[in-house]
Amino acid sequence: KSLKNRSKLTIILSLSAAMFFSPCIEIEAYFFTAGSLGWPGITAVSVIYYAITVMGMVLFVNLALKGIEKVDWHFMEHHEKKITGLILIVLGLFAYFVHI
Repeated sequence: KSLKNRSKLTIILSLSAAMFFSPCIEIEAYFFTAGSLGWPGITAVSVIYYAITVMGMVLFVNLALKGIEKVDWHFMEHHEKKITGLILIVLGLFAYFVHI
């Protein structure tokens, strides 16, 4: 079926459902608003959202790297096998007793 044969309510509900189940729900209102401006509006929102997302990722990675440089890893280096084993045991017990 083509979109011309469908009601506006059906189209809006299907687009709303698709955007609701997407992981980027916070941008949904901007895309609905930009939709009234046509493809240039949708493209502008997409490009701006992409640029802000990438800049945010780069900023947070840089902040994390600066923070992780301050951590003293001496203890972890000497006890890594014990820590890994303990984590695996705890995860195994969790998986055994908690049936999700």
